[in-house]
Amino acid sequence: MNETERIRKHRRSKVNAVLVTALLLLLSCPLAVAQEARSLRVRLGDVEARVPAMAHDDGEIVSVRTLASALGLSVDQLDDASLRLRSRSKELVFPTGLPSMVRTPQGYLSLGADVIRRGGDLFVPAASVGRLLGALEPAGSARDKGSSEMRVSLVGAGPGKLKLSVDLPRVPEELRYEKSARGTWIVSFRSARRIEVPWRERELGHDLIERIRIHPGDQNRLILEIEPGPGLEALSAQRREDPPGLDLRLVAKAPGAKSSAALRVRGAEHVRRVVLDPGHGGSEDGAIGAGGLKEKDLVLDVARMVAARLRAEGFEVTLTRDGDEDLSLDDRAAVANRLRADLFVSIHANASRFSHARGAETYFLAREATDDKARTTAALENNAAGAAPESGAGRNLSLILWDLAQVEYLEDSALLAETIQAEFNRVLSIPDRGVRQAPFRVLVGATCASVLVELGFLTNREEARLLESSAYRQKLATALSDAIRRFRDAGDSHWTPAFEIGR
Repeated sequence: MNETERIRKHRRSKVNAVLVTALLLLLSCPLAVAQEARSLRVRLGDVEARVPAMAHDDGEIVSVRTLASALGLSVDQLDDASLRLRSRSKELVFPTGLPSMVRTPQGYLSLGADVIRRGGDLFVPAASVGRLLGALEPAGSARDKGSSEMRVSLVGAGPGKLKLSVDLPRVPEELRYEKSARGTWIVSFRSARRIEVPWRERELGHDLIERIRIHPGDQNRLILEIEPGPGLEALSAQRREDPPGLDLRLVAKAPGAKSSAALRVRGAEHVRRVVLDPGHGGSEDGAIGAGGLKEKDLVLDVARMVAARLRAEGFEVTLTRDGDEDLSLDDRAAVANRLRADLFVSIHANASRFSHARGAETYFLAREATDDKARTTAALENNAAGAAPESGAGRNLSLILWDLAQVEYLEDSALLAETIQAEFNRVLSIPDRGVRQAPFRVLVGATCASVLVELGFLTNREEARLLESSAYRQKLATALSDAIRRFRDAGDSHWTPAFEIGR
């Protein structure tokens, strides 16, 4: 037996051993009872393996610990019970408070569904495994050398610009791009080997890209046909060596040009229009402190302070209400959409039946609450404004609104929420209450990064006295405005993947 055959045999034995181990792990888990598993091919760098993808109510799921065992990764649990998945050079963290997100070296990544926690393990959607492993790939890794897959994703590139990133097994050859007679952009290139295309057509319906088609040509040539949206002005393409692929730069028309939909990309100049939403108002007082302080008055005062600080930093700021007036939850998000806001921040004060509860909290939207406390907070805010709990057709409509409006901005919302919470913790010197998700009606339908902040608990006597103080309110306003500025400035430091266009 020569050396090559020996290596192949060893690799097959290792893969088989991993599959057996993984199946035993799954069979020992309550989730796996009476569930059918299929084999899923995974790859990281030079390591290739197969892991079981188990059938579940919401689709196929994969065990993180099985994935780690198959690919030689390490898994450990952090102090806050978050699970960490590590390669030699990178790590992913699955936060306990953000069940549908994973923190990568580049920022947050949406998993598309909540992880399932059982017996010290995590189960993630099988459809998200490729994205997770892609985030662990070191620059210039050998993954692409042995893979025949192609990936396409949109990447924010600053004001009025976008990048279409095409990841390929090898550096493409004979790159050409031109505008066709029918008005579409044609990008063609040749590869040294046959490439497996992830899909043939994707309809995006965005301002810069309406639709993308992939046409396999002769002799390993691929053709990308891009149907421009009404906002696209120009397109250019260039080859990329590390990692191998193509970068297509799309430039928007000048401001003021008619467009059908706003495609938001993060950048220092782009994140400038902020809508602040002081909660409650008019007939809705919100929570009331022991000294008689009303939530509606507190949050309006803080919102005005935040607005003044942000305007001094060059932001365009609008308040959904600048007086004691009634405003429905749906109308508040509508203000942000009408103004094409980049950020929507709803400001509130908390209440709890536990008088010792205190501290600032930050939330972003989710279909289901992170925990009972988040569920209670959302119910209080929703019901206080007359938004009764939904069921049946009403709930289905909200989920449709969630899919249409918020999924594109989920990662930005998570990053904004974490930035705000970290600043609250630093400025106020309070224990970290963490970032949570909950179905806040006021955030549903907002087509931008959106969060809800709770400044503190009016039901806590000591904290209520602080919230009555103008100096303490200034500290809150400073923390909130500084966090928004930090979020803006961080956006220009790197290009952030907006989303992957299918698999």
